[in-house]
Amino acid sequence: NPSAETTRYLIIMQGQVHPLIEAIHRLEQRDPETLQQLFQQYGSELLD
Repeated sequence: NPSAETTRYLIIMQGQVHPLIEAIHRLEQRDPETLQQLFQQYGSELLD
């Protein structure tokens, strides 16, 4: 957000994506290997 004004947005996602995003936010390390393992735990794939 390049301006000083507050910005609002709406994100619509499938139900299984939200827990994955929450788990990503909880990670202390976000290196590719850790992220790949996390995505696999949620039945997803991290692409390069």
